[in-house]
Amino acid sequence: MPEKKGTQIHMKRKGKTLTIVIAITAAVISLSVFARLKNRSAKDTAVQTEIPVEIEKPQYRVMEKILSFTGNLVSGNTVTVLSKIPGKIEKIYVTEGAKIYKGELLAKIEDDSVILQMKQAYSAWKASEAQYNKIRKGARKEEIENTRALVKQAKQDLVDAEENLNRLKRLYKNGAIPKSQYEESESRYRNAKTSYQNAQRSLSLMEKGASPEELEMARANMDAMKAQYELACLQVDYTRITAPISGKVAKIFADKGNMVAQTTPILTIISESLIEAQILIPEKYYGEIKEKKDSIIVNIYPSAYTSSKPYTGKISAVDSVIDPASRTFTVSVDIENRDGSLLPGMFIEADLVIEHYDNALTVPIGAVVNSNGREGVFIVKESAVSPKNGEGKDKINRKVQVKAEDAQKDKLKGLKLSTAQFIAVKTGIRESGRVQILKGISASDLVIIDGNSFLENGQEVRIISGK
Repeated sequence: MPEKKGTQIHMKRKGKTLTIVIAITAAVISLSVFARLKNRSAKDTAVQTEIPVEIEKPQYRVMEKILSFTGNLVSGNTVTVLSKIPGKIEKIYVTEGAKIYKGELLAKIEDDSVILQMKQAYSAWKASEAQYNKIRKGARKEEIENTRALVKQAKQDLVDAEENLNRLKRLYKNGAIPKSQYEESESRYRNAKTSYQNAQRSLSLMEKGASPEELEMARANMDAMKAQYELACLQVDYTRITAPISGKVAKIFADKGNMVAQTTPILTIISESLIEAQILIPEKYYGEIKEKKDSIIVNIYPSAYTSSKPYTGKISAVDSVIDPASRTFTVSVDIENRDGSLLPGMFIEADLVIEHYDNALTVPIGAVVNSNGREGVFIVKESAVSPKNGEGKDKINRKVQVKAEDAQKDKLKGLKLSTAQFIAVKTGIRESGRVQILKGISASDLVIIDGNSFLENGQEVRIISGK
């Protein structure tokens, strides 16, 4: 019995020892697992504080601000040819649709009567010219001698008339002759006296020459006759109706044999070398286009020529009235049409190049964000690896180690501790997924183009790719 009791006591002690060993082993294992979980949590926390980002340096590109609209082509220069003189149409030399050139003969008005008027005007001009030259040069010596002889003869006739009058006067008093005979002698005397006075006056004018007033009157008469002749020549020229511009005959309004008056339309010409695009543009663009119209380049794409290069034009006019119904205004654009391929009535699409830059600093549109009401971009700045705010060297080393592990895992090289810095920018043109940067950053900055949606200024980032 004593042996059995001792054996039981030994077995109890052995069981207690095993229990203690198992408990200790479990505790050690638990502490080990807890330590590993804590280290993993620290690792995860270190990694999660850094935001993965993509970067890109700003690029210089050609940038254009383009506004696109539609419109129609109209003739840039339409001329209605009129008759300048009344008359009958003798002949029309062109047909509708014909291509014509400036100065080409289009129609002819009968000219018989105007040619006769021109000849009469020429004769009158030459006669007045001869009279003026005669007065200007004065009388010849022979003409003066002849006039003196006429004065002498007129004087003798006056003496004879006076003697005859005195003789008949005595006879009439004595009743020897009738009164009518006496009155006739009085009339002859008066005529002789007048002739003598006129002859004296003519001789005096010849000897003295014409007065300045008389000479001026003769010159003015000559100039008037010359102007009448030149006017008659114009009338003859007006019978030939010629093309004022080169282009195409759009419409003929008269036929051969028709009587036409002044200002009667004969035909209409449209210019082919210059055509006009009329573009309807929404009201909101009025101020910008009005201000920049002289520098705006317009590229025209006719719907009839989908594969051709654009036609280039310049704005010739901007309407000063807004259509209240459509809230649009019309812009007129002059386009060269030397080959005649553009026709009035064609539908067109128009690109207005409002601004053009050959070397615009640009970033992807997604790089520009809004922070606290300011437009800007995040750029990458390197952070120095050193203890801060009581952070121990061991913690920093752990961060670096974590980065190294991740770099090995992701096969990235040159991974650095970096922070995001917000820079306010002034933007310009937005085109083809890029935006022009006018102010704020330079071409050497590393701009965050992806991963910037929830970034904060000074937040650590991890560069995963970049250009």
